[in-house]
Amino acid sequence: MRAWDPREPAPFALAVLLGFVVARFVGVAAHEFLGHGLFALAFGGSFYGAYVSPGSGFAFVFLPLGTPDVLDASLSLAGIFVELLFGVGVLFAYPRVRTFLGRLFALLLLEVLLVYSSVYLALGAIDATAGDAAHAAATLEAPHLVASFVVVGLLWAVAAAYWISLEVVRLTAPFASARRQFLYLGLFWFAPIAAVLPSLGFAVTVSAALLLYFALFLSVGGAVFVLSAYLASRLGPPPVAEERRPGRWAVLGIAFALVLVAWLGPFGPTEGTAHGVLFAEPPLEAEATFVGQTAVDVRVTLTRHLAVVLEFRFKGIPEFRRPLEARAWATFEDRAYFPYWVEFAQGLAAQITNVTRVAWNATDAQVDGSGTVWVQGEELANPRVVVLEANATYRPLFTNETDAGGRTFVTLAVFDPYRSGRVPCEGCFVDEFVVAWPGALGAPAYTLVNRTATGGRAEPLVTYDDAEDAYAARYRNLASEDAHAVYTVILERL
Repeated sequence: MRAWDPREPAPFALAVLLGFVVARFVGVAAHEFLGHGLFALAFGGSFYGAYVSPGSGFAFVFLPLGTPDVLDASLSLAGIFVELLFGVGVLFAYPRVRTFLGRLFALLLLEVLLVYSSVYLALGAIDATAGDAAHAAATLEAPHLVASFVVVGLLWAVAAAYWISLEVVRLTAPFASARRQFLYLGLFWFAPIAAVLPSLGFAVTVSAALLLYFALFLSVGGAVFVLSAYLASRLGPPPVAEERRPGRWAVLGIAFALVLVAWLGPFGPTEGTAHGVLFAEPPLEAEATFVGQTAVDVRVTLTRHLAVVLEFRFKGIPEFRRPLEARAWATFEDRAYFPYWVEFAQGLAAQITNVTRVAWNATDAQVDGSGTVWVQGEELANPRVVVLEANATYRPLFTNETDAGGRTFVTLAVFDPYRSGRVPCEGCFVDEFVVAWPGALGAPAYTLVNRTATGGRAEPLVTYDDAEDAYAARYRNLASEDAHAVYTVILERL
């Protein structure tokens, strides 16, 4: 045979490696773009970013709020469904492929689209791997689906792997010894690992779920290979084997080069370093999916008529695993989805005071482009500011008035919703808590009798605004232990 004949073991292994990179890239692209992306767009959602590589991929998609759970679960499974559908199409087209390299590439496509996707359906159902099937089962609150996904996925994988192994034997060594047949089967199934390991090297610090999935994939995939290869070798290929011309290496080389340029260029080498492709700004409604931890500053202002005004300053502080996520989050710097922040503020307001959340109306909600939010000793720009007020009906609930010896005293007590235990959250606290009260120059006039804060250790900075004739006690907390649980102000009405 001629040098570089793909029917020889060494050239065959090279062809498998090059073809797998192309096939895997095509499969991941179909999974993310035609599966998750197209499904989201078809049901009125958004598809605004993606990363694709021969190792893994992800898509930034968002379905409108209120979308039924069944559609959300279907979106999770859409990528697998598209791969399987694409694989069935390749399977039907396979008999028309005439060259050795053409058939080998078709079998690699089937390996990716039918076997890999089926194994992913099975292993991705395990919660620890954080796969699409696990998300679908959790969304539908149907844990019984996990077992179904595992069983069905493994059965499909074994059936597809058996047929593919049979075709590999028929293509490479139909009348050779079992040892030589196993050599080609081993090269076909395990040479692709060399294309995956480089990106996995970066996953150690990026995704424990990916590492677990890869370990499970090797163990389960090895079992699938052994079973399918054994069956294929025992049953043997069909008695008639056609002699096929090798085909053109140039076509495979060009396809590999194009994939390499697309992979390392627009998308980036690994998920952990993915700059990826951001097609558009995420929809406003998607802001909450990025928020992560939230910086919370609260200002409680007691008015002269004993009403309370609450001003919240929020800033999401996400933890990003990928540069593409940071790029998507940066688009929210000067825009915000205020229904989320208003609802968040109303929930906290009910716990800061004794007034139910439905009583609080937002009188202002904006991104403060010239202001900041204080958190961990830093001033972060562009906070989301929400101002809440309750009508006069609820004023008696804010303060406690007492008369003693002809003097009238007003007590205002407000709570850190986290440190007081009213909102269960381990280690959470308000970063900055400000309590403000009216001074003695206006009418009615007030003078401070006592100011206390209990449960923490932060000392206040007390300031006076002569323009507003108002005092304010500012508490800045660097840790949960600094924040007080209750802040109390006792005033005398003059």
